[in-house]
Amino acid sequence: MAEYKFSHYIKKRQALSSTAFGINNTKLEATIQNTPISGENLLKWIYDVLAILDTKASALMRLNGVMLATTTFMLIHGATLQIKVLIIFNALPLTLSIILCLFVVNVDWPFLGKAKMPKTPDSATEIAGQTIDFTEEFSRLESMIGIRTLIYRWAWGLSLFAAVAFIIALAIYLSNQFVI
Repeated sequence: MAEYKFSHYIKKRQALSSTAFGINNTKLEATIQNTPISGENLLKWIYDVLAILDTKASALMRLNGVMLATTTFMLIHGATLQIKVLIIFNALPLTLSIILCLFVVNVDWPFLGKAKMPKTPDSATEIAGQTIDFTEEFSRLESMIGIRTLIYRWAWGLSLFAAVAFIIALAIYLSNQFVI
């Protein structure tokens, strides 16, 4: 069996967890130890990152939804051709951003579903002493961090572009509403 290679994040997280920083230190440095990493800690560290991405993607979807609702209101209530064009430049990236965020919050497989169990015994006592292989579970989870981070960055970029179009459209819409 091939040796499992931990990502840089896991190595840094391990160093951080095994280091105490003194008050008089001029640098915050930690030495990577060659100590075993608890599977429970490893799982927690990975899920902490995925939970952060999930929270950020959920907040971004809410923001996108508010901007979409506002642009829909402007479209229905007296939008000029100029505003309609800006709304299209706003709605398309917002919608794409929401779709991308759905991939960030997606649950791809059951928790610990990639862990390989030995052949299912007839009773619980027959499993004692057998080995469960978590390699694929942790490998997949670590790759999900990279994939979902990249997807989130794309979604955020689309939202930023849309927010600029939204502000311009809203400014034009409001200036047209209050022209005397």
